[in-house]
Amino acid sequence: MRLLIVDDEAPMVELVSRFMQPTCSFIASTDNLHDAIEMARNGKFNLILLDLKLAQTGKAEAFAAIRTLKSFNTAVIVISGIPDPNLRDESLAAGADGFIEKSGDFNAHKVLLAANIAVLHLPKECFKSDSFTQHIALLRQLVEAA
Repeated sequence: MRLLIVDDEAPMVELVSRFMQPTCSFIASTDNLHDAIEMARNGKFNLILLDLKLAQTGKAEAFAAIRTLKSFNTAVIVISGIPDPNLRDESLAAGADGFIEKSGDFNAHKVLLAANIAVLHLPKECFKSDSFTQHIALLRQLVEAA
């Protein structure tokens, strides 16, 4: 899998990169939407992890970027620490393939699970809950049903 991480928090980029390295053939990162779009246009990424709250970026601009990034035939998962209960649904409606909250029980395992769900094009219902345990249970159900 080829992964692009779009996040302006270096520790988050390092955490996700380190955790995803065994499952990725290539990992790149950037801290802004403009570079992310250019990199995605030229990089043939399978998955893009997009922090919704980048410096100097508003929600509308981020949602527009999701639509642009999706045009490159790649899965996009939004990662956000913004405490907004509607953000998950708004992100999915904007075209994101998944959503992960940075707060609460965030950990790198969630990123790996979400990546697998998005890249395998499993239903967006997998992201209706932020509970890691519920993600695992739903993923097992989907795999068993397939």
